[in-house]
Amino acid sequence: MSKMTPAEAREFLTGFDHCSYAEAVDYLNVALDRMLITLDMIPELGEGARVLELGATPYFMTALMMERFPYQLELANEPDRLKLDGGRVRLINRKLGIDRSFDYKAFNIETRWRPRSADQQEAGHR
Repeated sequence: MSKMTPAEAREFLTGFDHCSYAEAVDYLNVALDRMLITLDMIPELGEGARVLELGATPYFMTALMMERFPYQLELANEPDRLKLDGGRVRLINRKLGIDRSFDYKAFNIETRWRPRSADQQEAGHR
């Protein structure tokens, strides 16, 4: 897919259910230009390439990458997110017919250099 203008990206992102909250819109207003610049820095890796997105919440970059690249996205968040969604996020844009679910890894990159498997997380391994 070709580059999105800021207006196109805003329309695309605000179509997702999770973007209907005031906090999400506030974040989008502040971060959209940075996200589009970052998106342009992501190299073309070819279909099916695995890409890890660290700190995936609030999933704006996830949605943009999902739209632009044919990559297999792997997401990671802080362990505290597990309390809110159990390690699974669903991105829905009804207007565009997008409905994707992701299971994410939970770890703190400042204290642990690699993610734990779901079994290890449940068992409390560090």
